Amino acid sequence: MTKVSVETVDAVHRRLAVEVPASEVTAEIERVYEQLRRTASVRGFRPGRAPRAVLEQLFGDRVRADVFEKLVRESFSEAVRDKQIEPVGEPEIVTERAEPGEPLRYSATVEVKPAIVATGYNGIEVERPLKPVTEEDVDAYLETLRQSLAQLRPVTDRTRAMRGDVATVDYEARADHRLLGRAENRLIAVEGDAGDGLGAHLEGAEIGTRVEFAIEYPPEHANSELAGRRVDFRVLVKGLALKEVPGLDDEFAKDHGECETLAELRERVRLQLQAVAAEEADGAARAACIAQLLRAHDVEMPPAM
Repeated sequence: MTKVSVETVDAVHRRLAVEVPASEVTAEIERVYEQLRRTASVRGFRPGRAPRAVLEQLFGDRVRADVFEKLVRESFSEAVRDKQIEPVGEPEIVTERAEPGEPLRYSATVEVKPAIVATGYNGIEVERPLKPVTEEDVDAYLETLRQSLAQLRPVTDRTRAMRGDVATVDYEARADHRLLGRAENRLIAVEGDAGDGLGAHLEGAEIGTRVEFAIEYPPEHANSELAGRRVDFRVLVKGLALKEVPGLDDEFAKDHGECETLAELRERVRLQLQAVAAEEADGAARAACIAQLLRAHDVEMPPAM
């Protein structure tokens, strides 16, 4: 039976001294050699006929390494389970004895979560920042819902892009003659000079023609690969469409809100937003409580955490 003792090194470290009986070491070595005898291909011997001495000469180092690695792995898992230790990170293993016919002895130093005893929490006061839900919030939610339900109607009576269109494009992006990216059948809103992306350069572009232009990205751009760089684009316009957004009325409420009237839908949305605001306020208050407790308690954390 494997012997295990535990030493508390400090608040976040435990050292386990583990001894695996010699009988288990021997049994595992015998099992591996028996498997080798049946499967190993040894020149000069028929399958399954190689003598043990020959197998030890050819495979001894590998067998010992595999056996002791397996025994350490399995005995360590059993040891922390039996001692109810929950390691944080990987253990530091120091082998003290690993010889065939002898007990396997090693130590394993592990990091553990600190034991935290919270005190002084009675009387903590924090703000619960409840954000009121306004009519503008309800309007914004419903507008987002409308936009998500928009349909694209192909443009068939003209071939040049106009502001407000949605263009289907293929494009390549290059900087310093190096390809940064390409895309096919990407939907781009044609913005005219009101925007600063691809859509700002597509007004007047004709279906089936390529448009070439450059965009100077500011140093603070979110994409670090583009920030502060001039990027050259080649864009092929493949098709145009108009986005049709459903009207915001009682029919919209029936079709998409499971309500009889728009007023009923607005009230339902208001209640949903109020529930979200309450949840966010509770979360903020909880975080503020924890922040105060953290400042009041000096807790040593293991490096792995």
